Amino acid sequence: MEPYVVALIAVVGTLSGAVVGYLLQRRQAREQRTWQKTDLDRQETLALVQSTSATFDQREALLWQERRALYIRFLAHIDDWVEVLRDLRDLGGFPATPGIQTSDDARQASPLAAAQLDAARGFKRCDVEMTVLAGTPVLSMMGELRTKIYEAAQEALTGGDKLAEVAEQRGDLVRAMRFELTTSFVGDRHSAHRPTRAE
Repeated sequence: MEPYVVALIAVVGTLSGAVVGYLLQRRQAREQRTWQKTDLDRQETLALVQSTSATFDQREALLWQERRALYIRFLAHIDDWVEVLRDLRDLGGFPATPGIQTSDDARQASPLAAAQLDAARGFKRCDVEMTVLAGTPVLSMMGELRTKIYEAAQEALTGGDKLAEVAEQRGDLVRAMRFELTTSFVGDRHSAHRPTRAE
């Protein structure tokens, strides 16, 4: 074989090898970029999931803190009102006072009437917050408690006494609050289980 043919074959072989090598290198680089992009996408997705999860956990923790503070405040409002109703009962109710037509008239006529109005107002405001923030176990006890405390307030106006029923309902409410606050689930997940007096 002629030397120039051998040289030509060698040159063609070298060029072919270079072209094939270049194409393989480009393909590997493209695949590597694809893998890097896929990996980056996965990392971004994971970071988003972790961030969302952390945000949810923080919001849930804040909700539990807010509920706990609200429950304590609500129980304090109940106790304040019961104390006023006890005083009212012990006095035999409100004496008949002529000329009282508005709550302001009642407030000016008697310090006890003013205390009764303030206690009722405080309870009502906190009750609205409870309706919004309380979990299912607590909400399930609220209706009966409202009924009993309003009945006791009406009865105390004439010296009557229904405070024992309020105390019983308050006990049920406290048990529901404890049940809810000592579990790790969010409010409505409790809906299948209603606490009993034994819990």
